[in-house]
Amino acid sequence: MDDLADFVVGAEQSDLSGRPRALLKRNVLYSIACAVGSLDGELVTTIRAQADQFSGVPTATLVGGGRASVDQAAFFNTVLVRYPDLLDT
Repeated sequence: MDDLADFVVGAEQSDLSGRPRALLKRNVLYSIACAVGSLDGELVTTIRAQADQFSGVPTATLVGGGRASVDQAAFFNTVLVRYPDLLDT
């Protein structure tokens, strides 16, 4: 885990080029599009209520607005990204 953390912290844009960089951009954009596209999903209101109910100190941003504890923000935002299950690459 420490090696992965060191890699992420030390990564520079120049470390990725060509196809890997293009794939990273594509996957990040797909994830953002999925999250934003999921905001009107029928289960999202329930998931948001859970995030609000179980949230501690609101230190992290929720996609679509608002804040929650880090764990609940990660949960909510991940649900939004995976909700349409379009990230099939």
